[in-house]
Amino acid sequence: YEAKGMDPCQRHILEVSYETLMDAAFTKKQLMRSLIGVYIGAAATEFQHAENCNEGVGTSCAGAITSNRISFCLGLQGPSYTADLGAAASLGSVSMAVNSLRFQTDLYKSNHTAVPGGVNLLLAPQFYVLACAAGFLSPIGRSQTFDVSASGYLRGEGCAACTLSPFAEVVDGVPVKDESRPWHGNISAVYMSHVGSASSMTAPSGPRDTQIIAECVRQAALSPLDIEMSECWGESSILCDAVAVKAVTNALRPDEPETGTYETGTGTVLGLSSVQSGFGYMHESVGMMQLYKVILANKFNVQVPSIHLLELNPHIDAWEGEPLNFHTECVPYKHASAFADLGSKSSSGTLCHLLVWGETDYHKILPRRRWKRDAIAFWPAGGGELPEGAEPMRNYYIVGSWSVSEWTEPEPMKQEGDGVYGYTITLGANCFEHFQIWLDGNDQRVLHPGMPYASKNVPVEGPDTSDACEGAAWVIDGREPTVLAVPALADTGGDGDEKALVQASEALYKRAGSPGDQYRVRLHVAGKWRTVDWQLVDPGAAEDVSDDGRYYVTASWNGWGFSAMTQDASTPGVYTIDIELAGMGGEFQVVRNKDWHQVFSPSTDGVDAVSGPDSLAGGSSWFIQGRLRQKFRIEFQRTWQDGIESRSLSWQSLS
Repeated sequence: YEAKGMDPCQRHILEVSYETLMDAAFTKKQLMRSLIGVYIGAAATEFQHAENCNEGVGTSCAGAITSNRISFCLGLQGPSYTADLGAAASLGSVSMAVNSLRFQTDLYKSNHTAVPGGVNLLLAPQFYVLACAAGFLSPIGRSQTFDVSASGYLRGEGCAACTLSPFAEVVDGVPVKDESRPWHGNISAVYMSHVGSASSMTAPSGPRDTQIIAECVRQAALSPLDIEMSECWGESSILCDAVAVKAVTNALRPDEPETGTYETGTGTVLGLSSVQSGFGYMHESVGMMQLYKVILANKFNVQVPSIHLLELNPHIDAWEGEPLNFHTECVPYKHASAFADLGSKSSSGTLCHLLVWGETDYHKILPRRRWKRDAIAFWPAGGGELPEGAEPMRNYYIVGSWSVSEWTEPEPMKQEGDGVYGYTITLGANCFEHFQIWLDGNDQRVLHPGMPYASKNVPVEGPDTSDACEGAAWVIDGREPTVLAVPALADTGGDGDEKALVQASEALYKRAGSPGDQYRVRLHVAGKWRTVDWQLVDPGAAEDVSDDGRYYVTASWNGWGFSAMTQDASTPGVYTIDIELAGMGGEFQVVRNKDWHQVFSPSTDGVDAVSGPDSLAGGSSWFIQGRLRQKFRIEFQRTWQDGIESRSLSWQSLS
């Protein structure tokens, strides 16, 4: 009887809450009598105004039942809340869930896992009439966030939930992560507040919004420049959109106090987007949609755009040189992991902001294409002539990751014959080198393979600007290939000898090269046909490794730029740098030769263990905890003995 008249909001949120717990690897047996809290954002249901809703109305129209029914049906014994916070309900429920997990003691633990969520369904026409009378709805049926034609929003439906648990538990002073459950992203900081006294209850408050975002950044011990993307609150209102963008800009890309303008040379552009433009104004569920959008986009390493943006709102200060990008197409993140800001607000003044961190899931991205040499490479004259501007006036130049070049000093290639240009590259200590070819040494006329980590004999693209082909380069790689042993394929006869498979793999995949190996790189040009290849001309000695590279610290306190480390004259292989924190702490990595393909990061093998060099860096970095303007000395050590490499990193306070 009760199920027949159950509010659809309760039925949908019950279903998705169970789905998210199953996705988190909880079984029915584990859920029963478990300390799992339920925090649902929901408002007064529209179901009581729908037709034929009289059956079961005693529980269907009670807001508390929305969350309590989940706890009852699944046997959960943690706190159970229904938060009626208007459009801030979803992120408000996330805020309560995060704080319930964060502030726990040995004497009090309200829950070990939390399920925040939000639900809003359109069940009766009366609310359209009320919203239209108040002037909230768009007369053209589009939520044109950030656009000059923004005239209101479109109502939307949504129902979503997620499972939150501590990222790691401290056992004997060591953080231990539960590897038995899937992980999608981290909530680094959360803050919920109210505007307070203002001109009206529904008026936007930019200064208060800025304060809340800045507080989230402080909680997470980050620099504002660490935030690469902001999921803005977009009501599709000329005034509210401008206030929201200004608040985010003031908090995450503040002007330099000395000049009153933003330093444009840091390369830390902030991406702006709004989920409401695509899904409408989903009221109590909009915050969960923002969270889902950011987390899932991070898995694909893209910043998802807004839609219906044709001409920017003139009240939004986004002049030339401003560090803002209003996305109208997918834009990749700069690195394999990124922080994003998202916020919601209710019409009654409640404000919520989250900082979320996620990293690329390479199982969801197609592997790079391996090119093979064409069966018919070219014919006489190469099928025509290159267009104007595709040939150099003087010479072809090569630039790459080796110490002499450092991606800034191109070296001329030597003409070896008709349409053949060569240059000898010596593999450095990392046993791999990346390179591009510049026309006349100009970084605005770059020949490239159109993909990262390209092998030889791929088609040559360009010339393009260095920004347009960033990351696209050929690589001469002498490192050992990584081979994944699959026991199921080791022996179909029955015993499944994994060791035998690994031995066979090692026999097939010998080390391709050694430090000191010299390769002759050649560019072949015949008409429109161009290709690059290389061959080993002089093997090196792996036991006698000398590292002539330069090392830099890239960190949150320098806007993820490059600060040079000084080599210790008395101790070979030791590099140091003195730094000053710009906040209560900071993250950093070590980069060789200003090359993002040569990044060193923390390893899980030990406290001072170092992994890399790699372009991915495992999505991790070192973190120095301290106070504002506290000085530290960072020491990086990398040496070889009998061909075996050892490395470590440490730091100490100077003040």
